[in-house]
Amino acid sequence: MERTAPPKILCTIGPATLNRRCLVKMEQDGVWLFRINLSHTRLEELPGVISEIQSCSRVPICIDTEGAQLRTGYLKGGRRNLPAGSLVVVGGAGGLSANPDTALARLSAEMGITLNHPEVLRDIEIGEMIYLRLGSTSVQVIDKLENDELLCRVVIGGTVGSNKAVDIQTPLALPAMTEKDRASIQIGREFGVKHFALSFAQSAEDVRSMRAEVGDDAFLISKVESNRGLMTLDDIIRESDAILIDRGDLSREQAISRIPFWQKRITHATKEGKKELYVATNLLESMITSSLPTRAEVNDIANTLLDGADGLVLAAETAIGGNPLAAVGILKSVIEEYEKFTRGEGPRLEDAGSRLIPPHGGSLCLAPRLDRKALPMTSTDLPLRHTQYLDFLQLANGVFSPVRGFMTKAEVESVLSREVLLSGALWPVPILLQVPGEVHSAVEQGERVALKWQDSVVGTLTVGEKYEISPGEVCERLFGSRNPDHPGVETVMEGGGFVLAGDIEIVDDVRVDAARYEVTPLQSRSLFEMKGWSQVVGFHTRTLPNLAHEFIQKRAFARTFADGLFVSPVSGPVRDGEFGIAETTRCYNELTTSREYENLEVVIGSFPTHTRYAGVREVVFDALCHQNHGCTHFVAGPEHGEFAAASGGTESSSRMDELQKKMEVRIVTASRVYYCDECGSVTDSCTHSSEHHHPITGSLVSEVLRGGGTFRYPMVSGVVREFLAT
Repeated sequence: MERTAPPKILCTIGPATLNRRCLVKMEQDGVWLFRINLSHTRLEELPGVISEIQSCSRVPICIDTEGAQLRTGYLKGGRRNLPAGSLVVVGGAGGLSANPDTALARLSAEMGITLNHPEVLRDIEIGEMIYLRLGSTSVQVIDKLENDELLCRVVIGGTVGSNKAVDIQTPLALPAMTEKDRASIQIGREFGVKHFALSFAQSAEDVRSMRAEVGDDAFLISKVESNRGLMTLDDIIRESDAILIDRGDLSREQAISRIPFWQKRITHATKEGKKELYVATNLLESMITSSLPTRAEVNDIANTLLDGADGLVLAAETAIGGNPLAAVGILKSVIEEYEKFTRGEGPRLEDAGSRLIPPHGGSLCLAPRLDRKALPMTSTDLPLRHTQYLDFLQLANGVFSPVRGFMTKAEVESVLSREVLLSGALWPVPILLQVPGEVHSAVEQGERVALKWQDSVVGTLTVGEKYEISPGEVCERLFGSRNPDHPGVETVMEGGGFVLAGDIEIVDDVRVDAARYEVTPLQSRSLFEMKGWSQVVGFHTRTLPNLAHEFIQKRAFARTFADGLFVSPVSGPVRDGEFGIAETTRCYNELTTSREYENLEVVIGSFPTHTRYAGVREVVFDALCHQNHGCTHFVAGPEHGEFAAASGGTESSSRMDELQKKMEVRIVTASRVYYCDECGSVTDSCTHSSEHHHPITGSLVSEVLRGGGTFRYPMVSGVVREFLAT
């Protein structure tokens, strides 16, 4: 059967994912079906689980029955140690929902184990082996007791848990559905559930009996996971809407070395029957504890898709695993690569196959690097101002991608008039290299100029164009103001009207002043990949961490259902009264190591830049820079790029909305945050009068700490006092 849709992702919902954040994020990642495993869900819990899922997501639910499977019942304490050579009684009790006060359960708690299907006990003969925990613990029947109980000796010792699989070689007549299954199906239908899975399907009659329960309008998945299912495979396929291979349960009856080949055979038969096929068990088992899969797992998934599987099922990975969202992301990524491969588009050397948002313009534009010993001879030296040096570093590291160098006159005009590059890519601020008149007069087009910072050559500029601008006109168009008190206006006016344009090269051992804190786009993307992140919130800050920032960060993290937070303290010029990058970064490091961020995953990396005071343009500019770092979202606070009303400029939210339509990175706007003494908490909205509202700003925090005041974060206070004492 030809594939008519991309392969599907099916996820088992359990304690790790039964919450709004995970359910919404999985829906955003394209999960097709949420599976409820009745083997691990009590009947009385089912309505609540369905309600929780449906309140958060529109993804359909599939109720997966217990079916014809033998399991251990209730065990006091959840597990039992069975030493080799000891005796144990095997009896019957009602499985997970057994009443622990019954006589049989008391017997089991003291000296034995129970089975969820007591009716099979009479069919088990003396000498039969009973395999527990996939055979790693085994007992042999040595006598039959009254009430059909079995006295067994432990042949292979081990620990046995409640509700674990039990295997017996003698074929047993187990019903296709339990009473719990039938009751659960009825509950599901009342909630509008249309997808159901029959576990341990053994015959066409089993499927037909299930169909009678779920209705003709339901989508019925039959699970092939036993020898009897293999024997009647074609009949089961004919009666089902889809087939699911459970490789784990199938390996209880088939040698594990045969499972890959059974998978291919079942896949072929299902395709021949023109039905969909899904594959489950151990797809990403390592990600239960690890944030990344093994290469063997990824290879298994890819080959499963290439063989024709229509869907991939995550079980423990999303039910109880430590990295459920990352596991879904890996499946999504492999499926995307598979889709490109089948279209003949990949893999390609230039395509890294990242799950992260692509850089702005499609790729990071990194400046060529020079060996200091091989620096070319130049006739002109150009000492850079601090702001120019920071722009040079950002250009070299790809932060300004797709901008490759200092802009030409045509590029500046395009940015100022239309906020786009000549290529058509959105870009809101000009990247200018204003130079002294004598340098402008001395250089020629095509000449290589040595760029210097603090008397050291840090790179070169190949002059592509030399031109003049009107600084006042640039200020008017960029800031909406020529007010000399505006710091952005002041910087442009001081730079003068002479400009050089061209591509740059950087000396390979040049680093920013606070190099030990800097994280480049290549580094941040590598870190995000290692952590399994695909959605990242960028937060840009000039000040020490404070309660307002914590409130904004956590609000943005929750609203975007992000995987992590990228905090990028500015490492540019420090204004009067500000703490430096070393103190800011140390404070953030202290917060993360002390778990003040609770469940937030945080990466901290300084951002060498300078404030342009360009309002909405600057917000968009910083957002694009953070997209190049791998951020899908960027937080814009109430003071971001803002200058006092004396600037004369006016900006509106409609302008931001207009630009946002052209962007891949999403801007998350944050309101002004304050402490309300009536509420007794930090908030951005409450009904109490403004006299109870106390704004929290970075300058206020600095002022309080410099004055010897206390702070919510003791470790931050300690870092600041240590700094002030030096």
